[in-house]
Amino acid sequence: MLLIISSMLTRSQIGFYLEDIETPIGRTVNLTITGLILLSSASFIAETYPLSEPVKINLQTLDTALLVVFAIEYLLRLWCAENRVKFI
Repeated sequence: MLLIISSMLTRSQIGFYLEDIETPIGRTVNLTITGLILLSSASFIAETYPLSEPVKINLQTLDTALLVVFAIEYLLRLWCAENRVKFI
């Protein structure tokens, strides 16, 4: 997936859109990440209640999917960082 994204956009463009909130693309990226964070929080809160097994499985699947998305985001930010050691 990283190869597909990197072949379409340059490293500096990806870094710009991850940090930007002024352009429509930058706003969309950042609002999407914010929405996913809220979804992750809601999922975590829901898991504190007694739930049926199918609902627990669905929440675990959602958590795994969100983990993958956030890991990809982190790797993209790391790849775009000028000083990777400092970023880590």
